[in-house]
Amino acid sequence: SRVTAVVALDEVASDGRNGLFTTVVDARSGQSSNHKALRRFFPLQCGDCVIHTWDVLHGVDVEKGLDRTSLIVWFDEEEDDNNDDEKSNVVSPWLVNHPALRDGSNDVLQFVLASAISSLDEVERSLLKNDADILDAIQLYLRSASQRNTFALTRMGSLCEEGALHSLGLQESSLL
Repeated sequence: SRVTAVVALDEVASDGRNGLFTTVVDARSGQSSNHKALRRFFPLQCGDCVIHTWDVLHGVDVEKGLDRTSLIVWFDEEEDDNNDDEKSNVVSPWLVNHPALRDGSNDVLQFVLASAISSLDEVERSLLKNDADILDAIQLYLRSASQRNTFALTRMGSLCEEGALHSLGLQESSLL
C-alpha cells in the first residue's frame, strides 16, 4: 500500500521499547541499519496512530511474554474498473510502474516490490511473467541487498538458509 496507518489497541508500546519501529538512515549515505540497538520505537498509547508511507523501512518487535494488538489499515489508489491489465490486480500498479524501478537505484523500492511478489501464489506470479526480467523477487532482493539494504540482506540470508538459493545461481545472478 502507499500509506499505512497503525493504531495501537493496547498499552504494550507505551514505554517505547516494544511494537512498531523504524530503522536509522544515515543522512549522508542514505543507508539504513536494522541492528537492534539502532531501532527507534514509537511510544504508542492505546488509540494512538502512526501513519507512514510505503518507503519507510519498519518492523515490529515485542518482548517475549507480551502480546501486541494493533489495527492496521492500508490505503491505496482507487482501482480503475476499465483497466484490463491483470498485473494491477496482483501487485499495485504504482509499485510495478514506479519510475525508479527501471534504473535500479532505489533499494527500498526493490525490497518492497520483492516482498510483494514473494507473497503471491503461483497463479498470481504467472501474471507477471511479461516483466520477468524486472519482476523477479530474488533478483530484486539481490539488487537491494547489493546496495546494503539491511532488510534485503536479511532476506537473502533467510533464502540461503531455507535452501532456496545456491551459490552458482547467486554467482550467475550477480553478473546480470
